[in-house]
Amino acid sequence: MKAARALKAARRARRALALGETRDAAWYALWSTELDPMGGLGLAVVARILHEVSGDALATIVTREAWSRGLPEPERVEVERFLRIDLWSRGLLAHVGGQSLLPAAAFEDGKAFTETEAHDQWIEERTAHWGSAEGACQALRRLVGALSDAWEMPGDVADPLRSPNHWSDMPGYASWKEGDPLDATEGETEVTEPSPSGITVISDYWTEHTIQRLEQRGQLGEAIEIAERWLELRPGRMSPRIALMRLYDQVENQERLEELEKEVLSTETEDLNELEEARVGLGLLQRFKAQRAVLNRMDTLAPGQAFILASRGAAALELNLHQEAEADLHMALQLEPENGAALVNLGLLRIREQDYVAARALLEQAKVVFPREAQVRYYLASCLHAQKMSQRALAEARAALELDPRFTPAQQLLESILEEV
Repeated sequence: MKAARALKAARRARRALALGETRDAAWYALWSTELDPMGGLGLAVVARILHEVSGDALATIVTREAWSRGLPEPERVEVERFLRIDLWSRGLLAHVGGQSLLPAAAFEDGKAFTETEAHDQWIEERTAHWGSAEGACQALRRLVGALSDAWEMPGDVADPLRSPNHWSDMPGYASWKEGDPLDATEGETEVTEPSPSGITVISDYWTEHTIQRLEQRGQLGEAIEIAERWLELRPGRMSPRIALMRLYDQVENQERLEELEKEVLSTETEDLNELEEARVGLGLLQRFKAQRAVLNRMDTLAPGQAFILASRGAAALELNLHQEAEADLHMALQLEPENGAALVNLGLLRIREQDYVAARALLEQAKVVFPREAQVRYYLASCLHAQKMSQRALAEARAALELDPRFTPAQQLLESILEEV
């Protein structure tokens, strides 16, 4: 009896989600998982809600678990198609044809896809983060419960999603269940996903993979065509713009490069993952003024984060804004005393100020955090060399080259030290 009611509640949840009634979708889906903890469909709807909100990997893990528990028809086909699209988009499945743009109908054929080398490790790592698949399911239900005001999040635990404590129903949700919403007279019209006919799906992962392959072959014109098409299909994403900036930098098209930088800075998003992608891409292109502007936005959205402050300090240092760099790097270290990036860049700032004693202390700390980072060992070698500690400088320069034999600055420093000893 409970299993039948759970299935009915799950189908109500799918119907509500299709109609844009997100709160009702969440409540019906959560209730379905309460009525039948092993039921797959309610769990799949809870996962779909999180996926539409954030695309978080937790939704993928739980969708996979829901599928493994078994799903009724006709929902099974739709959930399987959705899961394949999700895994393919993340680069965890590859299509036999190798395309980065596929019709949605192609995902109905499971035999057309194979798991990539990253698949098992990606699944295992993200499942292990929650302790188990069941732990991931509990975390997702609690997250959606809190977001939809169904369950009261305990305020006295360090990590509520992992807490063993029971979460209480919120009054509104409890009252809603007591009224037995399944007895409502609304129609029970089945809701199905839109027909895949005519729908095309693009994978950011596989598109970037294709572009990089063309870059390696020197086929920059073809790579640019694909990247421009990618931008047309994904106008709100940073990744195609960053790829295009990289390509236009290589063909020395400064006008288009400047246009794309302005687009990156004017793209309206509050997604920190998108902004982080822009931060990394702009840094690799050494466009530090734009990178610092992106970091300012990140700091506004997530103030007081050591990683953001350390990154902004590093960008300021590249721009020779030493006061701004010092302020951000010190603040990052106050929040996180062993932040490696802040230690390294503050050490570099002290080298520029010729305060080698302070620089060496900071870089020795950074070496503990990043023992296998060639650049840290190189900076430390430079600092020791400036202090006339030739033997120690030699050891650090050699260590840098052992970690990265192609690190030209370390090789040049080593040769310079050897000429002096």
